Amino acid sequence: MRPWSKAPPGIAQSRVLLLLILLLCGTFTLADTIPSFSGTNSGTVTGGSASQFHWEYGYGLSLANGVLTVGVDIVFEWDPSITDTQKEAAKQTWKNGITGAWNGMYELIKDDTYHIPIIFVVNFGGDPYTVHVSPGAHGQAGAKTTMTNWHIEDWGLVAAHEFGHMLGLYDEYTTGAIDPSGHFPAYDPSSLMGSVDGFPPPTLYERHFLGIRDWVDSHDPTGEDWELHRVPEPVSLVLFASGFCVVAVARRRLKR
Repeated sequence: MRPWSKAPPGIAQSRVLLLLILLLCGTFTLADTIPSFSGTNSGTVTGGSASQFHWEYGYGLSLANGVLTVGVDIVFEWDPSITDTQKEAAKQTWKNGITGAWNGMYELIKDDTYHIPIIFVVNFGGDPYTVHVSPGAHGQAGAKTTMTNWHIEDWGLVAAHEFGHMLGLYDEYTTGAIDPSGHFPAYDPSSLMGSVDGFPPPTLYERHFLGIRDWVDSHDPTGEDWELHRVPEPVSLVLFASGFCVVAVARRRLKR
């Protein structure tokens, strides 16, 4: 982890309309054509000389009604000095930071026909991750936030970065837990896994969703491959979503 600065809020607010439209379209046009399946994706991340870093990751996935849900369960162990009010405020900040950074970024597409939104859900209160929460914030008085050690004053994007590690992602800054194979960049300040400094705030790229895409490919009973596409920027959200719905409904009517 590196020092963080507060990023502008509402990263995914402009994509809410698109997600709602796609969810509605998916419910009525994909439920009977896309198979439903669910399971977990887990593994181990290691690297560095003499295994300088090592952690296990795991999360649940469910494809149903034309929507892919990715769920991560986190239980907190709080320092005794942290009040209940602080706990509730921090959990809200972290949940908003995670869902704001990850939701509405990429979707799965098959045959240029089926568009599957990827929705991330965070459940504070269950395994597999236990996160220890201490007073202060990352970067204050030598404090260092990691995947399983957070600070009560950490910003939402700090949680979003650590959430990426829970999905099995490497750091993308030179002093972090970088990918020893070189498939992921060792330094990318535009990436959420590299930094959250600056404006516009760092973003996520297709590489950050490959593990999810590969899991869906391996579990889809049709044996067909899915592609990752970045959700259009706000300027084209309404036109894209409306056009998708029109095409989807038209295809459905033609099949009757």
